[in-house]
Amino acid sequence: MLLSRLSSAVLVAAAFAAPALHAQASTQDDAEKAIRTKLKSDLRNLVTAQEAYYADHSAYADVIDNLKFRPSAGSNVSLTATQNNSWGAVATDPSMPGKSCVIYVNLAEQYRPKTLQEKRVGTNGEEGAPICDGDPKPEM
Repeated sequence: MLLSRLSSAVLVAAAFAAPALHAQASTQDDAEKAIRTKLKSDLRNLVTAQEAYYADHSAYADVIDNLKFRPSAGSNVSLTATQNNSWGAVATDPSMPGKSCVIYVNLAEQYRPKTLQEKRVGTNGEEGAPICDGDPKPEM
């Protein structure tokens, strides 16, 4: 009888815990998706700033401080490779440790930045488009 009551109590507790665990995982996924969206926006804004700089100087900036660009609060954006006619960058956020978003423009494949966790890198068709750890994989 006691064993039956304990089994019932465990089943009831599990029934209540499962939705709570799912909700917590969903909330974490939503928070990470929001951070990825912010980082992608920062990288797209960096493209705009680099293109404006290029229009004035016939070369891309090799130092981010030379651009009219400021990342969002909490974001860290840095150039990883720069040449007169090409560049790459990485964006991170401390609330998404070990993960990043990357972007490149006109950069040879061996110099393109890779995301921290999944080591993802854009392809020629994705030039100028940010890609992040945690993004859905493209369908083949």
